Amino acid sequence: MKTLQNPTSPCPVIIGGGPAGISAAITLAEYGINSIILDENPTLGGAIFRQPTKNTLLGHSPVLDKKTTDRADYLLKKLHSHEDRIAVYTRTQVLGQLGDNNAITVLHDGKVTEIFYSALLVCTGCYERSQPFPGWTLPGVMSVGGMQLQVKSNLVRPGHRIALTGTGPLLLVAAKQLHEAGMEVIGVYEAGQKSDLYGEIPALLSDTPLMFDGLKYLIFLKQKKIPLHYGWGIVEARGVDEVSEVVVAPYDEEWNPILGKRKAIKVDSLAVNYGFTSRTEITQQLGCTHSYHPNRGGLKPDVDKWQRSDRQSVYTAGDASGVYGSYVAEIEGKIAAHGYLIDSGHTNESQANLSCAPLRNDLKRLIKFQHGFNKLSSPKEGLLTLPDKETVICRCENVTLGKIDHAIAQGIGDITKLKMATRAGMGDCQGKNCGDFCHNYLVKKSGRSHVEIGNLKPRFPLAPVTFSAFAGTGE
Repeated sequence: MKTLQNPTSPCPVIIGGGPAGISAAITLAEYGINSIILDENPTLGGAIFRQPTKNTLLGHSPVLDKKTTDRADYLLKKLHSHEDRIAVYTRTQVLGQLGDNNAITVLHDGKVTEIFYSALLVCTGCYERSQPFPGWTLPGVMSVGGMQLQVKSNLVRPGHRIALTGTGPLLLVAAKQLHEAGMEVIGVYEAGQKSDLYGEIPALLSDTPLMFDGLKYLIFLKQKKIPLHYGWGIVEARGVDEVSEVVVAPYDEEWNPILGKRKAIKVDSLAVNYGFTSRTEITQQLGCTHSYHPNRGGLKPDVDKWQRSDRQSVYTAGDASGVYGSYVAEIEGKIAAHGYLIDSGHTNESQANLSCAPLRNDLKRLIKFQHGFNKLSSPKEGLLTLPDKETVICRCENVTLGKIDHAIAQGIGDITKLKMATRAGMGDCQGKNCGDFCHNYLVKKSGRSHVEIGNLKPRFPLAPVTFSAFAGTGE
């Protein structure tokens, strides 16, 4: 591991080494600007370009399609061509900011240290929205992204017989990857209705290459006889020491399960994805203004046309500023870099507008395409009915839905008071698993707005740290 060092003079620090962070660093380097990339993973690439942690003959994950590996190779080779201007530190956990100085606190090589910056580009991406239901804590039940991580990075097959439930195109991608990893994919259960997808064809035609990519996944499932069930979703998972059976059912228009038509399926693995949440803990801690967008990742920072937040010298790009996928993230990373170049005097807005005009055209097309999936895959209120009173909602603090209902019955009407009354969101993950559900459940039960309910406030440090790390011993 490369030893982390502060530069002789502060430079832009990029948090996150996915498509947004990499493209931002490359853009800055092309203008002669040094930058630092910090990433908590062993390798760069983010979730989309996840690299294996083991050596492979291919040099990349064997389940990634050629189009994805070509994109990853192009970006990473371009990054390496500017390695004299881009310092990369992997396995580096950003803990947040202490005080008002332009320094970010990180955990690197077992030690806590500060990195000073001239600007902060937050490209932290998103994480999968957790959906509680009876049995969701059983071993063998994982998020779709968690399953992908096993086959893409660890090169491990996470079971033998699997069902995928949830919504969105990631289900199709993961089904193909898990099949190619040697698993028996017995079915994909998409909560959205096929009729909703047909109604969005004009929006999907705004990017025909991406639409044809989706059709290729559908053709693959048909060729491999992997059934795709529209309008179906999870009800519960069953098992003793691990999942052995899942119950699925058709959903109505609000995604309430129609229990009279439910059926049980024998599995040893279940992959679930009901959407994504923007990863905004750092921008929240920095005091940036945020707004709530239920269909695009929940809470996200407000940014201008150059990806500037309202906190000076803080920019955000990619899924951290609204979940639109890797192509949009790559473009927004470049635009955020141009925002810094304008603000630091390395270019002017007129020149930046000329450089970014083609990017903005692509951005408009891609966002229109992504909006086409909103009607199909935006999580609906019926998902809030899935857990019963014994279902654990907050896994860190073992808080059940029954305890949450009891607190609401006592008059709790905002997320902070719910946290104090039940400890939901008070654990190590700081509400990443339960926060989204608790927020939306409170909105439904109280009749109050998303703004009135509020959001769980991140606290320093953003990840658990040993006392020895703060002492600088690394032991």
